[in-house]
This record gives sequence, structure tokens and C-alpha cells, in this order.
Amino acid sequence: MATIRKIQNKSGISYKAIIKLPFGKQKSKNFSQKKLAQEWAKRLELDIEKTEAYLLQGNKIQLQDLIVEYLEQWEGKDASMVQRLAFWSKHIGTKLLVDISTLHIRNGLDVLSKTNACKYSGSNKTKKTVFTSKKLSHSTINRYKAALSSVLSYGVDKGYIDINPCHRIKSYKASKPRLRYLNTEEITRLLASCQASEWSKLYLLVLMALTSGARKGELLGLKWCDIDYTHNFAYLENTKIMRGE
Repeated sequence: MATIRKIQNKSGISYKAIIKLPFGKQKSKNFSQKKLAQEWAKRLELDIEKTEAYLLQGNKIQLQDLIVEYLEQWEGKDASMVQRLAFWSKHIGTKLLVDISTLHIRNGLDVLSKTNACKYSGSNKTKKTVFTSKKLSHSTINRYKAALSSVLSYGVDKGYIDINPCHRIKSYKASKPRLRYLNTEEITRLLASCQASEWSKLYLLVLMALTSGARKGELLGLKWCDIDYTHNFAYLENTKIMRGE
């Protein structure tokens, strides 16, 4: 990483850019403006990274080939992973691994930020993709970035590349989810509608969900058993007698 130091001279203020080189060495240069120092350091860092990268196998492997190799050993269950990696394969798939920079990834994320979200309609056999007027959310874009990062991290582990450029890109700030609670009037109307339902258990399930906070799967997984209330009441009465109540 580059270090920019502000230096106060007799002639004014200057900025010194310092780059750490391999084997404990470093290179530096002075500039009249901080922006110029940052630009010089950035260019030099990229040159150093490219030189080191060409010593690895990544100078012969394209991203699309790495994606195929990654998916062959991938054991995840996220069905959207293939779709997200297909985007990256189309966008920068023909680039060699050593040539992929943060700029390429940011350009891809910028394309995603301007892409309309889609939804699916119809059955599995007649499923159609319908694009909406809404843009992809920041959370969705972050998942696209995470998918690419997984592939590049796999490339680092295999020794194809030395660094994962995704680690240098900040994730999009996801919007906070809206918290929505039913008020007393809405709860009353909901329970009244459930009581009018043809399914006799709907009212009980909704009432338990409201009072316990349990989820649908937890409620449907409950098992009911018969209780001998006569025995329980007798036990309570005997307990009272023993206590002298």
C-alpha cells in the first residue's frame, strides 16, 4: 500500500508518495499536489501487481475458464450462483485473471446498478422472465460481487493469482429493511377474517403466531397430544391438601 506524507518546506507544502517494494525496498517521489502523488502511487502499484501476477499461472487462464472450474467443485445450494457468475462470464469472461483489475469489477457493478430487476411468472415448464421498472437493490448487487469474489479467492487458493481484487472494493450500502407491525385494529380484522375461513386451524395458527412470534414452519411442525386433565387436576388438589391450603 502507498503512503502519502505531507511535507512543510520553506518554499511551501509538498507531498511525498512512498511505495513499498518487494524484499523490503521502497520507492518515493515528491509532488506539489496530493492528487498527483496519489495518481503516481496508484499507477506504480498496478505495474508492480501486474509484474508479480505474470509470474503466476493466471497469465494463461481466462476468467470464464476459472468459473467453469469453480462450479465443477462447488457444492453450494444457492441456485442463483450460476446466474450471477454467468453475468461476470459475459462481462469480463475473456480477460486473463492477471488482467482483471478493480476498474473492471467496478464497471460491472455499475452495469448491474443500472439493470432492471426481474421476476418470474408461470410454471417451471413455461417460466417467463418479466423485467420490472425497479433497479436491482444494493443487496442483490453485493451478492453478484460476492459470487465473483468466491471465484477469485478460489483462484488465489489454486495459485493462479496472487490477490483477489474484489477485496479492494467496498460493498454497496444496503438499505435498512422496513419494520412493519400490525396495530390493534388490523389484528382484530385479521383474526375476524381467519375465523371466517373454511379451514378451522387457520385462526389458531395465526393467533399463536401473533402471541408467540413463531414462524410458519415452526407452527406447522407442532404436534398435538391429548392430556389427561382429570389426572392433572387431581395432582393439583393433592398438592394443595399437602400444603394445608
